[in-house]
Amino acid sequence: MEKSQVRNLLKTLRVRYPEYYARKTKKEIIDIFNSFVITLADVDQIAVAGALDSYFKSGNSNYPPTAAQLKSKVMAMPEYMWGQMLEEKQQPLAIAGTQRIRREILLDCAVLIATHDVDTKEELVKWWNTYADNTPLTDEEIERVWDKAYENKTAENRTI
Repeated sequence: MEKSQVRNLLKTLRVRYPEYYARKTKKEIIDIFNSFVITLADVDQIAVAGALDSYFKSGNSNYPPTAAQLKSKVMAMPEYMWGQMLEEKQQPLAIAGTQRIRREILLDCAVLIATHDVDTKEELVKWWNTYADNTPLTDEEIERVWDKAYENKTAENRTI
């Protein structure tokens, strides 16, 4: 991952865990950033997005993942699978017992970005064009991602 990608990752974590980061000093935040840059330097962004999604779905922590925890999740999946995810164009890819194509996986990542990192559909499209895929999102895909992100935000704000 590049520094700008790590910065976006930490923005997502700060939105998801505001209390944790609110107690950190500027120096501690810089140290966290540097540890993520060093630890995730040789890891693909799509692999980290998958690891982060897995961490969020585990729901067993009130604390954000460390860089080492994310890298551990990435390393737990065979390397060839991450490479295949990046190289696949429209070939089916078996993940968790279901057949998924690369675009569907990227759309899941877009939902996470829309939930935590962007405030408008235009920002979502800019993220997609910069980081995800060179095939633009269709209007239907934008609406589907935006609706799913809204559902995620609503679910996070529910009190039990």
